Amino acid sequence: MALQRKYSFDSGGNTREDLENVLKDIASKEVELPLSIKTPLQISTKDDLFKMHYNLYDVLNDQIKNLIYTEPGERLCFPDIGTSLRSVVSQNDDLNVTIDNISNQIRSVMKKYASGLVLNSVSAVYSESERQKHNVPVVIVTINYSFYEKVAVYNDNVDSGLYNTIKKDASVEIKIGLNN
Repeated sequence: MALQRKYSFDSGGNTREDLENVLKDIASKEVELPLSIKTPLQISTKDDLFKMHYNLYDVLNDQIKNLIYTEPGERLCFPDIGTSLRSVVSQNDDLNVTIDNISNQIRSVMKKYASGLVLNSVSAVYSESERQKHNVPVVIVTINYSFYEKVAVYNDNVDSGLYNTIKKDASVEIKIGLNN
């Protein structure tokens, strides 16, 4: 007579339910983790060496500003990254031509280097109050964009998956013409 062996798989790994419980436990704790360094660099008074961004909106707005304020030829290996908006603003051309030029440059650079963002609109207006204040022409550009973020979903329906994708809208305002 053959003996039947009994096997135990208790230590064979975690089940999906175990993983969901661990994720729920982690999500229930409010922990702020830094996402990126703020620019321009500033020394932090906290535990970090530099001031950090903890919010995705702040990170994206900072990156968009860096992309737009970068002049073409300023970055090695990326000679066409950035915009030449400071020179466009300082020229005394027709207002409509200048506004169109600003919008086109921003659309072009964001399409090429920020393709993960959906550019909804770009508007630019001259600011007479800023011009009088600083004695230089200043254009205020507002960029409205959308992005998609994966967020953890915790519910009892196991088949729904652990993540949902949510569309979020944001905007950033940039002043061009000052020594940015």
